[in-house]
Amino acid sequence: MLNDPFLLRQCEHLAARAVREAPAGLAGQIDRIYRLMLGRPPSAEEARLLSDYAKAHGLAAACRVVFEQQRVRVCRLRPGVLWSLRPLGVWRGV
Repeated sequence: MLNDPFLLRQCEHLAARAVREAPAGLAGQIDRIYRLMLGRPPSAEEARLLSDYAKAHGLAAACRVVFEQQRVRVCRLRPGVLWSLRPLGVWRGV
């Protein structure tokens, strides 16, 4: 799913938007991406890790990491009951 052409294009658009809306630097761009995708600012550790990742792989690739972080997995426990799980260890798996 993370390599889907549609998702890759959307991450490129999001990265370009972050650059337009927070041109001062990478820290502001990462903050903007988090606020747009997750509705909150990144923690200090999230900001540091994503900044390192963006420097190595580019801002669009960093957007893919945040997308994976916000993805909600839903599993069926029993008929009629759904349970959402947030994926863990997203930073280590990328």
